[in-house]
Amino acid sequence: MIDLIHLIAASIALPSEEETLTVPSSLFDGFDYVALGHLHEPQQAGGERVCYAGSLLKYSFNEAAQRKSVTLVDIDLDRSLQTRDVQLPVRRDVVRLRGLFAELLAAPQLTAAEAYVEVVLTDPEPVLDPVTKLREVYPHLLSLRREGSSGVGPASSGEAIGSRSTLDLFGEFFSDVTGLALSDGQGDVLTEVLNDVERDEREAGAA
Repeated sequence: MIDLIHLIAASIALPSEEETLTVPSSLFDGFDYVALGHLHEPQQAGGERVCYAGSLLKYSFNEAAQRKSVTLVDIDLDRSLQTRDVQLPVRRDVVRLRGLFAELLAAPQLTAAEAYVEVVLTDPEPVLDPVTKLREVYPHLLSLRREGSSGVGPASSGEAIGSRSTLDLFGEFFSDVTGLALSDGQGDVLTEVLNDVERDEREAGAA
């Protein structure tokens, strides 16, 4: 009868960097179906009878390409197994867009207008106020990154800003915004401009 059918639901995750132990799939030998949880992407974990169903929603932009679903499982008394994935409807998708700022504005993706959007800019030069302009096309823009940028700004170094030169601070700001280091020529122009500003301030103070 039905009590001969074994069904187990567990919550087991793949190990993080701090964890070294794993659970072998052989632990579930003898069960007709093992429905695991926690991992967000649907996947098998030791054959068709040990599976992660995945999350019902996309919770990060790393999941933009995933298709969320639920798994219907039919188990007969002879232990034969039939599974069927049913894709879930998406009210508002999660989309990651990558490209040049001007191209993303001029040729918006149709699906992006109603989606939560992350934009990865590939422009080699800085873009002024990109978020405001992009939100005119992608109203649900939630994240903006520059390709190749470490995302580490001057304030994250822990060093007091007051002890650093204006040239160093601007160089780190430029690198954070563009993902590139100041060239020797750009550094020379910036140094000249800073010297002119300091000279004008000294002359104004002496007047």
